[in-house]
This record gives sequence, structure tokens and C-alpha cells, in this order.
Amino acid sequence: MTSTPVRLNRRQSPEGVPSLTAVSTILRLISLNAARVLFVGSLLLALYVGLTWALAIEDRPDAASIARAEAAANASESERTQSEVAAAPTPEAVDPSATAEPTEAPPTVDPQELIAAALPPGDTTVQILDAGGGSAAVDAAASVLEQLGYNIVARASSGRDVSTTTVYFTADNEAEAEALRARDPRFQVVEPNRGLNESVNIHVLVGSF
Repeated sequence: MTSTPVRLNRRQSPEGVPSLTAVSTILRLISLNAARVLFVGSLLLALYVGLTWALAIEDRPDAASIARAEAAANASESERTQSEVAAAPTPEAVDPSATAEPTEAPPTVDPQELIAAALPPGDTTVQILDAGGGSAAVDAAASVLEQLGYNIVARASSGRDVSTTTVYFTADNEAEAEALRARDPRFQVVEPNRGLNESVNIHVLVGSF
């Protein structure tokens, strides 16, 4: 009896050993199942979080609760402020009967000394300006200056107004302005020159006179 030789298929695995195709199929099934498990787990986790949030809604503060809390905080702050004000020291009362210590009066200068320190009236040039006093007041001031012997070199209207007749002295002529004030009390306001001609010794701006 003749025996036929048995040829083994190279794609067939030995008995009891799974083929590569079977292993690959098993791995695909495992990966697919793992993806399904992960997807289902994610759904369950999302469901759990949503249920937890929905069930805990009663624990969240509503608008009325927030308003009550703010009102309580404001009331507490107001009470604290009132307490601080009440505890603040009150200023010491001033006794109206108490008299202040007298201060020394500024030293007075003899008018004759002021007159002696200045140029003579005939050597003192004067400009008379109407600074709101009107023509009658300007005429009266000019008459007084002429009687005192001053050298009136000009009369004009001023672009500025003064309520009280004011004497402006130019550079190095303060003594002449002080001498005029010493000679006649109607020329009481004496100030440095403010933009007027410096070639004149003094400017008399006539207001009320």
C-alpha cells in the first residue's frame, strides 16, 4: 500500500497555537470593547455630575438671600461707623470770655521823615489817570497836587479801574509816593508800578476821591 505524503500549509499554525489572524481579530475586539467602555463611562460621569448639580440647586443662594446678606452687611457697617463717630473726641470748646493777648502795633514813621527822604514836589513828575473816578474826581485830585506843588506832566484815561485812589511808584521812586501819602491822607494806597510808563516818578490812578 502506497502512502501519500501530507503537505503542511504554511498559513496553518501548529495544533493548539492561534494564527496571527486570530490574534489580530482578538485585539480589535478588545480595542472596540475598551472604546465602548470608555464612552459609556464618560456618559455615566456626565449624568452623575448633572444629577448632582440638579439635586443641589436648593443649596444655592437665591437673589433674595443675597439681598438679605448685603443688607445685613450694610447695617453692620453703618453701626460700626456710628460707633466710631460717637467715640471720636469732640473739639475743645473755646471760652468766649477769654481775651487774646494784645499784639504790638506796627511802628509808625514820622510823616516829616518820609517827606524829607523824598524829592521836592516840584522835582517829582506825576501822571494823573482817570481809573473810574470820573472827571470831577480827577479835577479834584489834580487841584490838590497842584496846591502841593507837584509837577503834573500828563492827564489821561486809564484802561484799569480802582475803587480807591492809588499811587503807583516807578523804580527808585517809592520815597516820593510815601511822601505824597504823608502830605495828604487821600493818597493812602501806594503800590509798585504795574506796566505804566517808567519815565514818570509816580502815577496817580483816581478812583473815589
